[in-house]
Amino acid sequence: MNILSGLPSGTNSTTPSHRVAEESEQVAHWLNEAKKLRGDGKFPEGMTGPDPFPVRSDYIPAPTIDDQATTSRNMAKVMDMLSREDIKRIGIWGMGGVGKTTLVKNINNKLTSPSQDSFSIVIWITVSNKTQETESELKKVQKLIADRLKLTLTEESMEARASKLHARLMMEKTFLLILDDVWDPIDLDLV
Repeated sequence: MNILSGLPSGTNSTTPSHRVAEESEQVAHWLNEAKKLRGDGKFPEGMTGPDPFPVRSDYIPAPTIDDQATTSRNMAKVMDMLSREDIKRIGIWGMGGVGKTTLVKNINNKLTSPSQDSFSIVIWITVSNKTQETESELKKVQKLIADRLKLTLTEESMEARASKLHARLMMEKTFLLILDDVWDPIDLDLV
């Protein structure tokens, strides 16, 4: 019984050293082809790019909420909602200064824990205080999301940029987009 596979047709030898030699020749051939393509300008930015896999979640410094019963209870509620498949969007709102950002920062940081694998990536975006939904402001939000995904947006139209972001996000098993400091409605279909 022959348990080796991948030998070129017509090859009679099945010794491991013969196979290693053939595979080494194949790798050398591929490297030469890559060098030739690079020399021809087929890889103008080099043969490797930035790390294609962003960190799952960035830690964001935040005050602890361990001694705040109400905030801890709200965090538990949100964490429960995040674990449910039937909930797709969660809104947290209230007057300025009541602790919404602190709560969400603590949720973000809890998701950085190795024991938390609910989301393949968590994207934190601070929109800005009292931003009007203008094209330039939405493009800034799109760019921040793209930067977090290590994605370059060259498209001009809002819809094309949104489509590219959507396609990239769909490559993730699950994702969480946190938009903080939102004062005006945002059309999430354009983000």
